Amino acid sequence: MSQNKSYMSAVGQNIKKLRTDSKTSQAHLAQFLGIQTQTVSKWEREICAPDIEKLPEIAAFFGVSIDELFRTDSERSPDAAISQLKKLLSELNFQALCEKALEFAIAFPKNKEFTEYILIGAVQSLQCDLPVSQATLEQAVNIGKRTAAEHADAYGIIYNLCALLYLLKRNKEADFYYDMLCPATLCRQMLSHYKFTGKAREKALKENIGMYHTFIATSLSLLADEEKELSDIVNYRRQAMTHQEQAFAYTGKKRFLEINLSLLLAIRAAYAESGESEKAAEAFSQAESYAQKHGLQNHFRSLLLKHVFPEERDLCV
Repeated sequence: MSQNKSYMSAVGQNIKKLRTDSKTSQAHLAQFLGIQTQTVSKWEREICAPDIEKLPEIAAFFGVSIDELFRTDSERSPDAAISQLKKLLSELNFQALCEKALEFAIAFPKNKEFTEYILIGAVQSLQCDLPVSQATLEQAVNIGKRTAAEHADAYGIIYNLCALLYLLKRNKEADFYYDMLCPATLCRQMLSHYKFTGKAREKALKENIGMYHTFIATSLSLLADEEKELSDIVNYRRQAMTHQEQAFAYTGKKRFLEINLSLLLAIRAAYAESGESEKAAEAFSQAESYAQKHGLQNHFRSLLLKHVFPEERDLCV
């Protein structure tokens, strides 16, 4: 019987893993199943797959359920699924990102991280004028709403849900979630990028310019204290007595640097939204240099891809 590629891949990989984990030879498995050793080899190399009638025997040999033979790594591990989504994001494959994240969100309903990838994929697909089905967009909205109801502090998800609803011209719904965002954050003002067009957007940007510059000034003052903060972290690490405390100190330093990088990119976004493109480009360069200096290139790319403006998309390639 003909087998599709995903079936061959999943079953072949699982047979190989189960066999190697149990330290069983291909010949031993072949003898049990009454087939040639070369057939097992072809399964594991994904050249062909077992006939469905053989699956109960294979499952019985390894002591697993038949379902276990079909499971992919992403279905076993949310971390593996997230890795797949990060790869799609790095490739700017926004359509596949949205669709794949929807699959994983259904498989792992308690993991809210998938919701953010769904919404990012949907928003960026619309921004890039990529074809997305109405059913996919509706699923993205529904999962976004469910997650927002369960996690009122998930501002990144709420922000992207607002952006998606505004892009879909569902402003009344978007306004409800807009009110859930903390007024002190930049998120509300940044949504003008999605909410308004034409003269209405120009008016909103002008009204927000004062807020943007206040945010920039505050962020720059925080960044100015970096050397002192890093010095304090180093001193704490030197004084730490236990391995756990030392590990915490190292984690604290990395997190501190990541926050500063986020601030630099937020400054870039604020300048961009206030129409100061040269300063936005300068802030982008500063953030890029900062990431290289502190070994945060992957984190920088991840941040940029999640919040990239259409005109900057070529910088991500």
